[in-house]
Amino acid sequence: MASEYYYLAAGLPEISLDKGKEAVDFPALVADCAALVSPTDSVLFPFIRYPYDHSNLLALLKGESDFTFDERGNFSWEELEKQLKGSGELPDYMLIFIRAYQEKRPLNSDLSWEDQLFELFFNEVLALDNHFITEYYRFELDLRNVLAAINYRDIINKNGAAKKPLSAYLLGADSFKEQILRSSAPDFGLSPFLPWVEKISALSKDNLEEYEKALDELRLSVIDDLAGGSIFGIEIVLATCLRAAIAQRWQNLDKESGEKTLKSLLAAARGQFDIAAAIHAGTR
Repeated sequence: MASEYYYLAAGLPEISLDKGKEAVDFPALVADCAALVSPTDSVLFPFIRYPYDHSNLLALLKGESDFTFDERGNFSWEELEKQLKGSGELPDYMLIFIRAYQEKRPLNSDLSWEDQLFELFFNEVLALDNHFITEYYRFELDLRNVLAAINYRDIINKNGAAKKPLSAYLLGADSFKEQILRSSAPDFGLSPFLPWVEKISALSKDNLEEYEKALDELRLSVIDDLAGGSIFGIEIVLATCLRAAIAQRWQNLDKESGEKTLKSLLAAARGQFDIAAAIHAGTR
């Protein structure tokens, strides 16, 4: 039987993208919620923060000196360094990635190292036994691939060619990915299955902030739909944590740094949650 968290759910903060409101501390919220739920449910919360660990892990492996550590991840810089020295508690998929990177043995030679890490993450999170988490990250995977394909088309239309085939930017191995690779339709023929694709395909990139906000509003809509039937269940708790991640990103973007960040996101031709987003990031 699913657990009900009456007091926790009643005390969850209201989350808004309004820059005038004080942002909720996303890492603290996730940690607090994880400590107040059952052991079965608590294992889900690290997955919300793993995407932010990715950039930190990659920077450490690459030896980047001008890197700004992302505090939204689960692990400190010291904890990541310990893992590279043979001790630590990283999830299995990160350990697989670290070994592959150190041995210069790509897990998928078509993908960048960053995308290989995210593909491992998606494989792991989609295997969890929780409908809310698996469906949300299935959406993030689909959104990531659709945005990559849209940006790829933009590059082709502007330059007439691209350095790599579209398949080098798509993750996973499902039917939607194959549909994207085959289709020349504006919506890649996905609208009957993913109704949001048509709207995303029509978004203008003339205003970068409005473009990114539209993507995050889609994410919030999906979160609300998935958690809609939950009042005191784990779904509403997880949904609040995901909303907090999105809201904190917008709170941290002032006019100048926000424009710079948005331009770099689009230039990467991914549209991802910074999923981490990204979300990705956004992802998102």
